[in-house]
Amino acid sequence: DCGMTAKILLVKKIGNNTPECISEGKDVYKRTLAECFINGESLSSFLVRSGYAFAYRKYSKKFIQDEKFAKDNMLGLWSMEFKYPWEFRKTLKAKLIKPNNNIEPQQVVKIQLLGLMNNDNPNKDNGIKQTWEFAHPSNKKNTGPLSSFTNLLKGKNYKMLLNHLESEIIEVFKTNDKYGFEVIILGNDKNYYKFQWIVEKYFEEGPLKDCWLTISVSNPVSLGSSI
Repeated sequence: DCGMTAKILLVKKIGNNTPECISEGKDVYKRTLAECFINGESLSSFLVRSGYAFAYRKYSKKFIQDEKFAKDNMLGLWSMEFKYPWEFRKTLKAKLIKPNNNIEPQQVVKIQLLGLMNNDNPNKDNGIKQTWEFAHPSNKKNTGPLSSFTNLLKGKNYKMLLNHLESEIIEVFKTNDKYGFEVIILGNDKNYYKFQWIVEKYFEEGPLKDCWLTISVSNPVSLGSSI
């Protein structure tokens, strides 16, 4: 996907160099905001100019010319149809996404992670509620009701998922009725964590029939600091 392409582009750009980052304060989630440079070149400018990031005019005007260059030359996302990230997030704010049998297994995990990444947007614990929507009934039986599920996600084993900074999903196995994914997230504490995420098709009659739903998520394995 475009996020992974942008990541690969950055990894190649950075190579064996060490970025120099200049702090610009913190956002509402108390995450550090910074602009990073390689040999004096802004990585933010590089990504926007390559067409894999946007000039977010609400907060800054500095990358508008980079965006114009990418758009004029149809680079990256400008070569295809897309929704701006802030527009896409607005569609998610309107209401919780409900399971349906057209949503593929990996998309289930993406929906849950995106919700958890923006847990309190547009309201408190909205991301946890979104995650609960795609929990398999047997999972809900073990972790519910929602109030208990909320406490579980806020406990020490899963709290790093809330408002995490980035994630990567890797398919590790699949059968006709079950998929397994390795999920790596970067938490607010700047540490990486790995989870095993299992999604299973639900076969019983009712509104969830043939929907892919998360049946289990392992305890995290710490992969160390990003710093």
